[in-house]
Amino acid sequence: AREEEDENHPCEWPVVLMKSRLHSMAGSIERRSAFLARHLLPPQLTNPSLHLLPNPCSGSTQDRSVAVIVGAMVLDIHAIPSSGLLHSGTTTPGSVQYVRGGVARNVAECMAKLGMSPFLISVIGEDMAGDMLLTHWQSLGLSVDGIRQCAGVATPVVVALLDNKGELAAAVADTRAVEEQLTPEWIVKFASIIRSASILMLDANLSSAALEAACELAEKANVPIWFEPVSMVKCVKFKSIAHCITYASPNELELVAMANSLSLKKEMSLSCLHDENNKTTIDNVVQYLRQYVHVLLESGVKNIALTLGKYGIVLCSRDPWRLPKLLHMGQNMHNQMHLLKLSSATVPDHMFCKDSGLERHHNQQNCNQRFPVRTVYIHFPALPACIVNLSGAGDCFVAGVLAALCMHKDVCSSMAYGVAAAKQAVESELNVPLQMPQDVLTGDVGLVLGAAKENSDS
Repeated sequence: AREEEDENHPCEWPVVLMKSRLHSMAGSIERRSAFLARHLLPPQLTNPSLHLLPNPCSGSTQDRSVAVIVGAMVLDIHAIPSSGLLHSGTTTPGSVQYVRGGVARNVAECMAKLGMSPFLISVIGEDMAGDMLLTHWQSLGLSVDGIRQCAGVATPVVVALLDNKGELAAAVADTRAVEEQLTPEWIVKFASIIRSASILMLDANLSSAALEAACELAEKANVPIWFEPVSMVKCVKFKSIAHCITYASPNELELVAMANSLSLKKEMSLSCLHDENNKTTIDNVVQYLRQYVHVLLESGVKNIALTLGKYGIVLCSRDPWRLPKLLHMGQNMHNQMHLLKLSSATVPDHMFCKDSGLERHHNQQNCNQRFPVRTVYIHFPALPACIVNLSGAGDCFVAGVLAALCMHKDVCSSMAYGVAAAKQAVESELNVPLQMPQDVLTGDVGLVLGAAKENSDS
């Protein structure tokens, strides 16, 4: 029968065969595309309701893959007493280590260990410490074009005294070179790189003028900005750039200092956050710090990655346009989501001063009445770790988040990636671990997101 069909329609069979082969090729292409997508596209979260915030690095039509990091390169000197006890008025036996540090430098190096190629803008002196930092940077294969080496200037140095748990007991920092030599003029030299960056990270070691110059360049090019507060003393520099900040990453002390710099002073006790009987819960912490979070969000900061040590990270965000949709995602959302809190709260009147510029107005009604503010809190728990050194944990957290954002991961997965990177840091004697094994990080990201899901069901 087939021979008869071929004789009667000599051209039909080759056409059928060609269509079959094309169909097979199309199926093969689809399978290959699906395979590539599984490996190249961001993985879906285990908890779909955590998809609250878009990745700020994914909104540009340009091909942006380089993060620009601006801030301090520092030689850290770590002193650790052998017994864990310090003896006043005399020397204490222990160990002293020279460690490459500086918030911006740590973040950039950790990003490099995570497979990125950040561009660092910083300053060092022409001295032994500066030469050591510069030589190591060159050994990483990263650009040194943004690093200014100045004659007659002392490279920033921080002397840190750590206790036997690896926690910071006291420290003295000499980072004057960053404020005095990392000038707006030096930063503007790299304007084209900043404008084409995926994200810009600024640490608070910079002068206010330098912070403002960098933000102006980034804001005009729609480049998201991450602000790292560094310390209670330096974090208050954010005031003039608050409206530009996409993310800030304070700890609880820095959060309060930043809020107090904008509002009437209010004495704060952290005793409730450090219960000796370990009865303090993440809910207690968030409830206590919520008023300070609201002040920062009102100032223009878009998101706060609040670092809380053993409690992990709490992402605080105001997203009024998406909240109505979220409230309809599930009928029992409020009962099921323990880690996700949707709070409608007005910032207390005493938290504002008259000239703060933070008075809120309901634009739609054109009136001066205060109105409820909804803020989203998402808790990412810390991972169990064998703690060796805590001095680089916060920097590696930031580096992990930035690296994931640059890889176009969603915000929640990026936060979890940061928590995983921080775990690697606390288990290392260095500020930045020698290696950041991807298989371990990937597994830990799953644990963080999995714990979030479990907590949401409790």
